[in-house]
Amino acid sequence: MGIEEAGQLDVLKDLGCDQGQGYLFARPGDAAAAALLAPAILGRRGGGRLRAEPPSSVIP
Repeated sequence: MGIEEAGQLDVLKDLGCDQGQGYLFARPGDAAAAALLAPAILGRRGGGRLRAEPPSSVIP
């Protein structure tokens, strides 16, 4: 599940949550957008290998 409304964000902030994802921040991209972003993401992580990492979206 993701954060869709400002009220949900407020509740999570009050609970001490400082990370989140969802429609409130960005709409899902299509396959073409993912294909364009993948090389930049893989290059940033080094070695071209995917690793499990915690989400990087920080709640403002």
